[in-house]
Amino acid sequence: MARTLYKYNLEVYQVKHPAEATDKVKWYPGFVVMAPADRTTYLSANSSLKLTLTKATSTEKTNLLKDEWVVGEMNSEKSRRIREKYSVDQELKMARTPDSDTSNAMATDIAAIVKGVDDEWDAEFNIS
Repeated sequence: MARTLYKYNLEVYQVKHPAEATDKVKWYPGFVVMAPADRTTYLSANSSLKLTLTKATSTEKTNLLKDEWVVGEMNSEKSRRIREKYSVDQELKMARTPDSDTSNAMATDIAAIVKGVDDEWDAEFNIS
C-alpha cells in the first residue's frame, strides 16, 4: 500500500497511537508519512487530530530537509552506508591521491551513495 505525506495539527505526544495501525508510520516535525488506511485508524482514535494530505512544496521540502532531526537521520544513513563499503582509511587514502583512477571511482561511488539516500528521503516526503 502506498504511503502518503500528511500535515498534522497536534504535538506527537498528544496523539494516541492505535495498535491497529497496519503500516510503518513515521512522524517528522509537522508531517507524518503513513498509508491511507492508517490515516483512517488514527483519525478514529483521535477526535482532535487533523491529517491533511499534502505533496511537499519546495518550501515545505526545504524546511523538512533543514530540520535538525531529519538532517541528523539523513547524515547517519549516509555515513552508515559509506562505512558498509569503505573504511575511514580507504577514504583518507582517496583524499591523499585524488587523481588516481581508484580514488576517482571511489569518489564517484560515494557520491552515488549520498544521492541514493537523498532520493530515498525525497520519495519518503512524496516529493517529485
